[in-house]
This record gives sequence, C-alpha cells and structure tokens, in this order.
Amino acid sequence: MLGRARSFDPGSSVPWRVGGHLLGWVTPAFARALLGLDPAFSEEAGGLRLDAGGGYAALTARFEALARGLEAAGLVRGWRGERYLVRARDSGEA
Repeated sequence: MLGRARSFDPGSSVPWRVGGHLLGWVTPAFARALLGLDPAFSEEAGGLRLDAGGGYAALTARFEALARGLEAAGLVRGWRGERYLVRARDSGEA
C-alpha cells in the first residue's frame, strides 16, 4: 500500500471534498462506488463531494456507516472499527 501512495498520480484521481475541505484523492472507480453507497455523496467539479451537514456527530455516524458499507462491498478489508479525527488544519476543529 505504501508503494501505491508513493506513486500517487493526481491526474488519475479525483478530489474528495467534505464540507468544502479537500479530504483527499480517490480513483474514479472508487468515487463511483462511494456515490452508490450514500446519497449524501455527489459529483462536483470533476470530483466527489460529501455533504457535511448535521455537525460532528452526524458526520462521524455517516463515516462509520460508510466504512461498514465499503467493507460489506469488499472494497475495504480488515476494518477494525478504528476512528481517526480529520481536521482541515492541524489546530482546527475535527
């Protein structure tokens, strides 16, 4: 997996934004899978957008449901229920 991260090519990926913040980059195929898993996902300016409405607790629940859906679809293996804070800035709100 580290090898894939080192060879990242933004030309073959699309941006993933959450609440107006860039969360990362995903392949077009993975973006299509996410669009099919949750109606809060939408296509936006050549990328993917997740509606962040509802605040921290709602977004946390949405990500947990998304992780479970990805695991059930066989797109993520070995998920152990880990949670990580995601912040737009180092000192920003989660």
